[in-house]
Amino acid sequence: DPPLEVQQRHLEEVIAPGLARIFEAYRREGLLDDTWIVVIADHGHTPVQHDDEHALGTDPETDPPAVLDAVGFRVRAPQLTVSEDDYSAVLAYQGAFAYVYLADRSTCPEPGDRCDWSAPPRFEEDVLPVANAYLTSSRHGRPVAALEDRLYGLDGLPPLPNADFLGLGRKRSVMSLALADLYKAAPNKVDTLDLPEGAPFGTLEVDVEGCTLCLACVGACPTGALKDNEDKPQLSFAEEACVQCGLCKNTCPEKVITLVPQLSFLEAARSYQVIKEEEPFECIRCGKPFGTRSTIENMLKKLEGHPMFQEKGGTERLKMCDDCRIFALAEEDEHPFAGSARPKPRTTDDYLREREELRQMAAKDMKEKGLAPPDDGGGDSGEGDGG
Repeated sequence: DPPLEVQQRHLEEVIAPGLARIFEAYRREGLLDDTWIVVIADHGHTPVQHDDEHALGTDPETDPPAVLDAVGFRVRAPQLTVSEDDYSAVLAYQGAFAYVYLADRSTCPEPGDRCDWSAPPRFEEDVLPVANAYLTSSRHGRPVAALEDRLYGLDGLPPLPNADFLGLGRKRSVMSLALADLYKAAPNKVDTLDLPEGAPFGTLEVDVEGCTLCLACVGACPTGALKDNEDKPQLSFAEEACVQCGLCKNTCPEKVITLVPQLSFLEAARSYQVIKEEEPFECIRCGKPFGTRSTIENMLKKLEGHPMFQEKGGTERLKMCDDCRIFALAEEDEHPFAGSARPKPRTTDDYLREREELRQMAAKDMKEKGLAPPDDGGGDSGEGDGG
């Protein structure tokens, strides 16, 4: 931005409100009428444009020297530079655009006398009369007739239209009311103004075909600009409440939300507008509505090939409400609460029987492979099989 515009904005947004708070604090305490408030600034903070309209003049009939002359002060010729050793008091005038140097007038009572500029001026006799003279001149143009005539001869500015609203609420609400009132009085109305990216005002563009009304954006919105409906699947948006934070865009699982920074003066921007709505999905078992049709259909499409939903009634249960799913699971299994078969206790006889079966199997295997010892035909030797 140009330097003058930056400085003007700084004066309007920072300096002026700060001074207003100081004045109000003194006024509340009852000290404003008996207190002089002097505002100083470094040289160059508020540069003066070099033209007849803005530059501080030195005309002895209408400009600052005339004010001093009218209240009995002898004015030296204006100087652009002054030695710091030549004065002890400085009075700022017209927002510190120029300085008025004061001397102790008792050191030079007669015309032609040279004042002692190293001596500090007296407050009541020298400083206070000059301050009062400039205060009166700024308010009424007196005691200089030319200033007074010029002040009261100025043409009045055209008044702003009377507002028909009461500025209550937070800053954003008051600004919205003011803009709406100015829009009504504007001779050439503009419905919307495009704003740069990152501006805290704007609308949303939603791909309605891709939106499944999951309402994740409603839960993420910190200002309530996005709203659902308790009675049916519906998504609504109020542009006036949107701050373009982008949480809805980042939260949307379908990635169908786009931020559009703008400032709208239309009446529709100050109320909720329906973005998308549809009939609810009804349970295929009891008919109770329990979700949005687009959400259920999108879920069925994504899970139709999933291995966990390939058994009987897998995807059909997704079309049921929470109560009917439980009933369906119970009906598909004859004994839904039955456990596995209880294991049979093992005894010594079981171990002995298994050992004998293993011995016989081993003997048969060795015989088939020709590894069994020959039978000597000696009959019963009286020894046990396992001896």
